[in-house]
Amino acid sequence: MYQYLSIPDPNSLQNGHHALAYFGPKWWFTLHMIQTPLVGLVAIGLWLMMEGIEDADGLAANIFAWLARISTFVFLIYYTVLDSIAGIGLGRTMVLVTKDTTTWTPEKVEVVQQLLNKVWGDGWVGGTGSVISLTGSWAIFFAALFAAIALLLTKKVPWPPLLILIAFGWELQRGHPSYDGPIAFSLLIISATWIYFKSDVMNNKNETDWTIKHLKEHLQAAVDLEFWTIPFYMSAMYSIKDRNLPAYQMLRTVVNQEMLHLQCAANIANAYGLSPTIHDPPYEGQKIPHLKFPKQEVEEYEPYTAEIGPLNEEHINAMCLIEHPEENPELQELKIHLKKYGTRDLQDNLNNHLEKYNKTDLKDYLKTDIKDYPSIGAFYNALRVGAHVYQDLIQGGVKQVDYFSAFYRNMPNMTITESGAAGFNQVNLLIDLIIDQGEGDPDHEYYNDKGHSDEGEIPSAFQNIADDTKPKDDHFAKFTQIKGNGGVQGQKLPNTYIVEEPRNYTEEQKQLEENLIEQFRLLMKLLDQLFKGDHQLLEDDKHNPENFFSTMASVGGAIKNCWLNGVTPKYSLETAKSESIIYSWAMSRPVNLAGELES
Repeated sequence: MYQYLSIPDPNSLQNGHHALAYFGPKWWFTLHMIQTPLVGLVAIGLWLMMEGIEDADGLAANIFAWLARISTFVFLIYYTVLDSIAGIGLGRTMVLVTKDTTTWTPEKVEVVQQLLNKVWGDGWVGGTGSVISLTGSWAIFFAALFAAIALLLTKKVPWPPLLILIAFGWELQRGHPSYDGPIAFSLLIISATWIYFKSDVMNNKNETDWTIKHLKEHLQAAVDLEFWTIPFYMSAMYSIKDRNLPAYQMLRTVVNQEMLHLQCAANIANAYGLSPTIHDPPYEGQKIPHLKFPKQEVEEYEPYTAEIGPLNEEHINAMCLIEHPEENPELQELKIHLKKYGTRDLQDNLNNHLEKYNKTDLKDYLKTDIKDYPSIGAFYNALRVGAHVYQDLIQGGVKQVDYFSAFYRNMPNMTITESGAAGFNQVNLLIDLIIDQGEGDPDHEYYNDKGHSDEGEIPSAFQNIADDTKPKDDHFAKFTQIKGNGGVQGQKLPNTYIVEEPRNYTEEQKQLEENLIEQFRLLMKLLDQLFKGDHQLLEDDKHNPENFFSTMASVGGAIKNCWLNGVTPKYSLETAKSESIIYSWAMSRPVNLAGELES
């Protein structure tokens, strides 16, 4: 080894070596200084190939993906060690020995030569046939093999580039000097390029500009939005003094249906392999999660607030905005196409729709920024299109929850029990339920064809026939009724409880506030575990699914106690403390004659 590598050889090919030329020890050292970080890039590339493999792709695909990651990690470690010893270390030693002939006498060079030859042939750290060499070589082969199998099982990648990927691993396992090394890395480039441009991962996304990650972000956002409405609506409901008023009863049914919507959103998410997380809902200013209302609607419903409070003008206006029907004719028509034609004729009708409105694709409807949707209906219809693109990933019966079927006897199914296209029909139905119960359905003729004749009613399948006082009315219709005639004796809105300012709370009132926060935390924990299918943990914590309604009742009781004792409900300790501090600061500022705070 030393005799060859220490001397430049411009005629390597003629001398029987697989190289056009060899430029000497400096080149050997420089080559491995360049090659070592490239080994890291190869490892990163193989790791990233596995990034798009999700739970929805199946257990086998995920097992092989992790085997590929483990093999890639072993390759990275052992190939780096190999290049450091037999490449960088060996090359630099030869450079130093051949550079200084005064210090390094022939006798000393002979000793170094014998040592380097001994290291090169060592069974543990040698350049060929050693433990580190063989471990690194076989690790890259298995990394490529396992990665190819994982991608094949996802059905997202055609098989030819996967065969090329396996061929890359085999060539590099044989060796990385010429010819094997250049051939191997050429095969990797071809395979990676093919996978990037020709796989379904790219083609499906060209249809809508979405990725599975983007879809799952929307699914989590749907859970966030539905959960956000529950404390907001419950707080307003329990602030009403007279529980017999229609306003209270209508709000009660809306709260129950928002719980149903949360269940539906979680079931859809789990069908796509996402176990949603229950996040702490923020109630600040006019920020309603993931919605950006059109200017004309905001002007119609000013003033409004997204902060927790009693049923007053600001809060009923916010409710109307949240559930406001989509008024854009173009989006209404898109909604009809998405609902009416299901999966069979969906793409043809969408193509006709895009042509009619001079659109090239659906990306104008599927927002990259989740906060840009003008209504809940627009949000869910965008999610519906993304769900259609990935319908092949739907897995039926995954962590499904059903607590409300007893209230909806005409509803075929509250869960996703089927996979693929059949599962998408069930996803479609749950999205229809959420939209139609919330903002209503402008496509009444469609439902008339199915036996629903009364214009303005939500479909009978989506009506709560058990305890809803107005089962045919959607949320927007109910909120509009409350806004216009929710009180008694000519009052527009019902009488609500009077509350104290946070800075004046007694210790007893603070305790009530903290009790509500604690009960709400238990509810969040229960829902989070419930939607993740963690039933054993639920039982261990004595908050099993059977305790769901009792936990909800405890939260409701804690809200009611707050209002009865002059406390505005709060759902996080941080919010409670910050509002108390802000109020105390504001009240300490000097006030001018107009009654306004001086800056």
